Amino acid sequence: MKGALVFLFCFQLYAIDKSEIEFPWMKHSTVPEKNIQRLIEILEGSYTGKRLVNQARLKANQWGKTLSDVLKVGENSLTDTTILRRFDRDNALEVIHESVSVVYINQHLDTYDAVLDLAHELSHFIYREEFNPYVSQFSLEQFIANTIEGEGGEADAYLIECQVNSELFVHFDKKRSGCYDVWDTKLQKFSREMTIERFYHLGPYFRTFKSELRKRIGHANHAHISKEPVKFYSSAHSVPYPVAAIYEFEAIVGAACRNDQKRMKFIQSGLRKPGSTLTEKLYQDLEQSFRQRCDRFLD
Repeated sequence: MKGALVFLFCFQLYAIDKSEIEFPWMKHSTVPEKNIQRLIEILEGSYTGKRLVNQARLKANQWGKTLSDVLKVGENSLTDTTILRRFDRDNALEVIHESVSVVYINQHLDTYDAVLDLAHELSHFIYREEFNPYVSQFSLEQFIANTIEGEGGEADAYLIECQVNSELFVHFDKKRSGCYDVWDTKLQKFSREMTIERFYHLGPYFRTFKSELRKRIGHANHAHISKEPVKFYSSAHSVPYPVAAIYEFEAIVGAACRNDQKRMKFIQSGLRKPGSTLTEKLYQDLEQSFRQRCDRFLD
């Protein structure tokens, strides 16, 4: 992982009152930006949190933004990444793809949960691998794996939560007790392998997941899934993350295909323009690739 994140048990580095961490984070001030800044200050009180904030500032600066520009108040905590695609109507073959992310923190949380959610979402913002749904190599199996196991995916973000919790709130009897389900007593650190394994616990969703896989890719083979009780639910979909990843993949590729359908119309219209260098053969190749990716996602 970038930044060589190491998950070890640490002592509390920041003094904070129990009454403060139990207080709703959005009620510290009537100004949302001040409440976000307060979360940042608390998070920076830990070694891991300070490093996260510094790296997030650097990434925001690379986009010509400040950290305040990418941190917002929301109904749920999530990192929303939008793939921006630009092309000229007169030359639809030339396409530029860019991604932009915004981090939302759930406005209904107490300060303790909001700080850990901030750490979790900043991990996604900084480290998560970028994806491009407009390429043929973008597959459902790859998307599920990257969502959970990839750099900056759900497993890494959860480990960041656990690390920050151990540094900031070690003296409080708080809710992240699940972190110690993935504590490797032999190595004395939070285990990435154990965390990944638990993200694939599907419980009653086991058959649903296999059915959805079979419907979309023709088989239901998956090495990691288990019928063990669910440990982690997606806040966006209220289902285990592997199942949520299927829904997200469908939505992402569906939107990309609808956009590409418009682009193909511009490309086709270019065939009839005088002096066009676009050949019928090139258009047919593009259309075949488009159909292979998108027929299932279009009406």
